[in-house]
Amino acid sequence: MLGGGRTIVVIAHRLETVAAADTVVLLEDGAIVERGRPADLLTGGGTFAAFWRSARPVFRPWGPWYGRYGGGRRSSTLREHSSKTGGRPPAHSLLMSESDIERSHGMHVVHDGPRQAPPLLLVHGSGASGGFWGPVVPALAGHHHVIRVDLPGHGQSPPAASYDVPAQAGQVAALLDDLGLRHVAVAGHSSGGYVATALAEQRPDLVGSLALISSGPSPDALLRQPFILRVLLAPPLGPLMWPRRSDALIRKGIGAMAVRPVDLPDDVIADVRGITYRVMRTVLRRNTAYIAERSLPDRLAALDVPVQVVFGAADPRWEPSSAHRYDAVPGARVELLPGVGHLPMLEAPETVGELLLTFTATVADDR
Repeated sequence: MLGGGRTIVVIAHRLETVAAADTVVLLEDGAIVERGRPADLLTGGGTFAAFWRSARPVFRPWGPWYGRYGGGRRSSTLREHSSKTGGRPPAHSLLMSESDIERSHGMHVVHDGPRQAPPLLLVHGSGASGGFWGPVVPALAGHHHVIRVDLPGHGQSPPAASYDVPAQAGQVAALLDDLGLRHVAVAGHSSGGYVATALAEQRPDLVGSLALISSGPSPDALLRQPFILRVLLAPPLGPLMWPRRSDALIRKGIGAMAVRPVDLPDDVIADVRGITYRVMRTVLRRNTAYIAERSLPDRLAALDVPVQVVFGAADPRWEPSSAHRYDAVPGARVELLPGVGHLPMLEAPETVGELLLTFTATVADDR
């Protein structure tokens, strides 16, 4: 209900998660008064924005994967309701979620956990999205205000003018400034570790600790990539096949980077499908340029920040033994996970969650 006794009905198409919602439609007296993407409507100052402010609703993620990735009390409530309604989402599923979604500085941002808890920023790697962190979020959100971003050109974030690593770090810094956060624990997966490192280089006041997961130290540690990725990313077939990728092909490409089976929900696969060939190639070139200019261990050694490094001992993208190059970083903690590939947060989410929580708690105790 809004002022004047007006009732607003919110209907969302494709509600696997709010990040995947294609359209929000507002009906008033049977007529459509607003229609568009949730993030656009929220920042547009119209009826939906007023409804949001007055009722403080947040779409509750819904989908068959939610019991696995959604976390504690929320997933339990949905499972209980689902058993009573034949799998239909509950009538209140549009309201009162513990997740909050916004768009800031050209990036799609998802918040989980209490805002007053210590902040933990999660940065995904190339060709991925914030959804790749989904399996570890429930554990982390019990102790942290978890912030996931979709970097420019990935997931639900629009393209950017520059994909240089320092430029992406600058956008993340602007987001943290807007949130009024300092001394944030930052975890980056793969090239997300480069953005995290660049953030610490640019704004040491923002970063309290760095956790790098599967972040290659320098170009010479890169292995020959799986055949399917070589085909998709290189001419002449890459530009032709990339825009025609099926969900099955995308899943196969992701699986080629893992050792253990991984299962991503459909909306995260849709995030990957939305990344263009030009963006992907550009991001990969910019990432290589960043670590070619100066290796990641050298960059980290120059910073005064606690560092944790996690590597899969069977990583097919980076030479696993190259993780020990981070031993040169004063105080760095290096962990190799047996039987794990390039995607530890998908292959071994419980282990990764425990490592991150132990690391952030130790850093907090040492302050």
